Amino acid sequence: MNTDAARFKHYKDTGKFLPITSSIGVDSAKAVLSEDAQFPATKSELTLDQGWKVIDLTPDRRAHLSEILEKIPDKTYGRLEEVLTELRAVL
Repeated sequence: MNTDAARFKHYKDTGKFLPITSSIGVDSAKAVLSEDAQFPATKSELTLDQGWKVIDLTPDRRAHLSEILEKIPDKTYGRLEEVLTELRAVL
């Protein structure tokens, strides 16, 4: 919660949000999925359980993970690296 407050204060002062993670693109997705995603998981399960999370697509653009997950094939993923491979293909 303190992190959210600091991020909002920075936005209020500068008009720009601080990054969510220390990475960009697929690496940002990896950072948030590594927190608590459980595998095997279907695309639907990942979207339901993880899609609300925000990632850094570019230094200036944030997106909910669901926006990116919708672009990958609808199948069961056995491990995180399989999801990241598919994300690399669409980002």
